[in-house]
Amino acid sequence: MNGKLAIVLRKEYLERVRTKSFVIGTVLGPILIAAMMFGPAFLADRTEAEHMDVAILDLGSGEAAQRIVDSVQSSETAVGEGFPLSVSVHDAAAGLDSARAFLDARVSADEIGGYLVLSEDFLESGQATYYGERLSGVVGVEVLEGVLDRVVQRERMAELGIGAADLATVLKGADLELRAVGSEEEGNLEGRFLMGISMIMLLYFMMIFYGQFTMNAVIEDKSSRVVEVMLASITPTQLMLGKILGQGLVGITQFAVWVGAGVAFSSFGGSISGIDFELGQVGIDLWIWFGVFFVLGYLVYSSLYAGVGALCSSMQDAQQYQGPITMLIVVPMLLLQVLLRNPDSTMSVALSLFPLFTPMLMFIRVVLGKPETWQLVASVAILVLTVWVLMRGAGKLFRLSILKFGRAPNWKEIVALLGSSE
Repeated sequence: MNGKLAIVLRKEYLERVRTKSFVIGTVLGPILIAAMMFGPAFLADRTEAEHMDVAILDLGSGEAAQRIVDSVQSSETAVGEGFPLSVSVHDAAAGLDSARAFLDARVSADEIGGYLVLSEDFLESGQATYYGERLSGVVGVEVLEGVLDRVVQRERMAELGIGAADLATVLKGADLELRAVGSEEEGNLEGRFLMGISMIMLLYFMMIFYGQFTMNAVIEDKSSRVVEVMLASITPTQLMLGKILGQGLVGITQFAVWVGAGVAFSSFGGSISGIDFELGQVGIDLWIWFGVFFVLGYLVYSSLYAGVGALCSSMQDAQQYQGPITMLIVVPMLLLQVLLRNPDSTMSVALSLFPLFTPMLMFIRVVLGKPETWQLVASVAILVLTVWVLMRGAGKLFRLSILKFGRAPNWKEIVALLGSSE
């Protein structure tokens, strides 16, 4: 590597990793990973479910209400699984309006959580209405609905002469396991897909996050006039390359720490939103291609952000230019549903070979299947060429904007700069 380029790269890297914000952000990453994987289960185990008292108003003979009480008190319900629920029967002899007025008052006084009105033919129709004042006991309501389902289902089974055990056997569905070809490990296809989607999200945020860091670094050097001294001994392209690579190494360092933490935590189990993440289920090919598209995608968008920094002398000036770049990162996220429907269609292939979309869209095709070798080779070649063109363009904009402008140029002037032979 060119000695001067190495100096710029080292400066950008060390200045960033030595800051308190980097250290705090890097340490907070593993803490956040641990909190997402273990926090929900930890809090759920230590949060006592709200006890729910429900009164039952049976407009029929009272048989349905008694069956519900018996079902709740039996060991077959989910009441014993952390959802405390108790039911009681209210006499409806005084009439519906009078009974409801009395129960409304009890609900308002927080004596009961709500009450259930059963239709006269509840065992046949299954029609019931729940009245409550708030939804804090919504889990209990779901449990209550399950109890009602069982009571009605057993009545209908009895009419058809079907035993409960027979129905359970009939209703037991298929058990489909997802396994990769050549593997006997259950769930590795699903795990690969979930991890792939997580990686796509990481690509999305890292390209925006560190691309803007590169832009900020360029603007800071311009505003401090340090750049004029540096350009006396290094070319604008080398300066830009050093800044982009230096910020990229910062991102890779932080990412490596986070991945290491994720691997460590996954060995102890844990899940995010009820989904188990086992990094061992992800094939080595996925990690390799993620690394390739992460690096090249970062270089593409950091070059674009660096070009914005080269044109502007303040963050306020940069606002009008970085918006379109951010949108270019958002668009492939919106196009993911196209590839999820058919990753090998002509449209999917064409979109994944468009250089500004390639990092995310070609990677999701790797996650979903096996793109043809020529497509993978072409995507890498296109990205490398794009990086080279964008870096040279950023360097040119940097040199010419310093010489020609004391302000941010407009779009017409930018086109003129790129088309000039200076």
